[in-house]
Amino acid sequence: MAKLYFKYGAMGCSKSAQALMCRFNYIQKGYKVLLIKPSLDTRDNEDGVAYVKSRIGLKAKCLTFSTEESLMDLYLSKKDECDVVIVDECQFATTKQINDLRDIAEFVPVICYGLKTNFKTELFEGSKRLIEIADNINEIKSVCSCGANATVNARIVDGILVTSGDEIQIGSSISGFSNTGSNIGIYNSIHCKEYYSFTSLEEITKEVIQERIDEKIIKEEKRIINGHEWVLFYSKLDATTTIIRMYTVKHSDVYYVQAYYSPEDEKQIFKILDSIMIPEG
Repeated sequence: MAKLYFKYGAMGCSKSAQALMCRFNYIQKGYKVLLIKPSLDTRDNEDGVAYVKSRIGLKAKCLTFSTEESLMDLYLSKKDECDVVIVDECQFATTKQINDLRDIAEFVPVICYGLKTNFKTELFEGSKRLIEIADNINEIKSVCSCGANATVNARIVDGILVTSGDEIQIGSSISGFSNTGSNIGIYNSIHCKEYYSFTSLEEITKEVIQERIDEKIIKEEKRIINGHEWVLFYSKLDATTTIIRMYTVKHSDVYYVQAYYSPEDEKQIFKILDSIMIPEG
């Protein structure tokens, strides 16, 4: 019996490249492949034609589907020319569509590639259902700058990691910088959970801050950032990682930011921290 496969990984880990290589392997052996992706992913369309495209240059034409479309109906309309189904960006599929893929897998193999979690580290709808019902689940590994496995798809807005906003942001770059070449704008950055994480700029109580900083403090200093005085506390997480916890007070509101970094990233971390803007009002 055929199976439903889910292959997931962080942004930029070669999911689309592996989907295209998988397609090539099947075609090379004489199989007919139905390559599909959600229609909301328009990044790689060319002259109105949808493609699955990888960052290393591989690409192939594909069919697209909307969130209202039945994937079983799509498969049945193509079943005479389909020995295997490959789905890219499967995290954007609905629960019902993933159930369709499970039913299609009674007839042909269905191989899904996509993200597991969004920038808030919450499961996407399609990924959640795949984890629940897929016959085979595999992680496509990616590397954090510290060398550990990267699992967090962080969203950075004007240099600050954010944990709220729209789940889907099509077209953001994936790097330490935005499409403009600076830390101004929206971009994505992948990291391991232990090595590097920002809390969003948040209002917080002094009592909570004190609880967080009362541990292995190695240095304390004050720093002026965009006209506001911040108090910075440095703590060692381990031999290679330092935590900065910093806060400022404006109009009796306390704002708090936290960053993890290793020695080689200290200059970059302060470029980001120096861009912090306190909301007006």
